[in-house]
Amino acid sequence: MTYRSISSVPSRLRADLSANVSKKSLFLRFCAPYNELPRTYWTLLEDLNKRGGFAVGAFDGHNHLVGTAECIATDDCGADLSVLVSDHWQGRGVGKRLVQEVCRIAADSRITHFTVDVHRENSKVVAWIRSLQVPAQMGEGLYKFRIPLSHIPPHAQPHHDRTSVRISGRREQNSLAIHSRYNGPPSGMDAEAQIRKEHRRPHE
Repeated sequence: MTYRSISSVPSRLRADLSANVSKKSLFLRFCAPYNELPRTYWTLLEDLNKRGGFAVGAFDGHNHLVGTAECIATDDCGADLSVLVSDHWQGRGVGKRLVQEVCRIAADSRITHFTVDVHRENSKVVAWIRSLQVPAQMGEGLYKFRIPLSHIPPHAQPHHDRTSVRISGRREQNSLAIHSRYNGPPSGMDAEAQIRKEHRRPHE
């Protein structure tokens, strides 16, 4: 899975996400009975930069768009945060990782907290946010959370995990640690001679 900033979303990628989000997921995300992702959603993503915001997309191994997270800055060093993940990838950490990537970018923009509205039936998301030790306010069927960025743990990649993350045109990559008995000959020594030396039998 890769994560990268998105603004203009080609029709193919729109179709990827639209075809794999159920009516229930759309209702929990937009609190409205949509049959498909509304056109206004894609317009919002394309206009985020003009509104002081940004979006991150999650792409599977076939470069299909499977999730989005958008962030729009507010007046008080905060930002409104929303996340949408295709049904197949829900419950597999994609939404959490999207939030972590948005958090990383937001910190560079001097954003200190997120404001998040979650439908009360979205129990898994509510439980995860509450695990961050964040209080909730209830109103009109929604939980309203104010989440300090400091409460969101960063993504920790194992040292052996080779994962590329593209955000705002930047590429970050964990190095794959490779340990070998032979790391190349010292300066001025022939490579074959060094290999023979290291593999020499004890009686030679």
